[in-house]
Amino acid sequence: VTAQLRPWAAQPIVEAQARVQQLDVSVLWPGAQRTRLQGDAQVRPRGAEWLAQLQVENTLPGPWDQQLLPVRQARAAVVHTQGAWTIESLQAQGAGGSLSLQGSVAKDSAGAPGPAWQARAQWTDINPALAHSRLAPARLAGTAQIDFDGKTVAFTAAVQPAGVQPVASPQI
Repeated sequence: VTAQLRPWAAQPIVEAQARVQQLDVSVLWPGAQRTRLQGDAQVRPRGAEWLAQLQVENTLPGPWDQQLLPVRQARAAVVHTQGAWTIESLQAQGAGGSLSLQGSVAKDSAGAPGPAWQARAQWTDINPALAHSRLAPARLAGTAQIDFDGKTVAFTAAVQPAGVQPVASPQI
């Protein structure tokens, strides 16, 4: 971990970076999935915002029910502005396919039981059996949208076969 600080400035953190190698999250967080992560993370101001970027590779991917994380690689850019969070982009590869996600969490508003949030995801060639070993093998593509206005959740999804379907689940 490295950081550039200006303790007496209005914005004391100029930039922070972290690099991990062979990180098993379950050692730091009991009950979490086992991982073997290597990658980089960076946090820095971008005007009045904070930008966090992450690039990570998991060399121990596997099904969730086997205490593994079904993600091989992930890249993300997240912005924090005046109490609100935005996932500008998240791209991940795992379970035989790819996933992209964008979303946001607004600042708490008066009278709402919680902050409003929304997320949109798209995926292609995902094999459910590689995400959870009790699921049937398939190649799936789809989209999902979820919105919460502080009171009501709205959810829509569309899932369809993606190309030739597998006879058996391939090994990760």
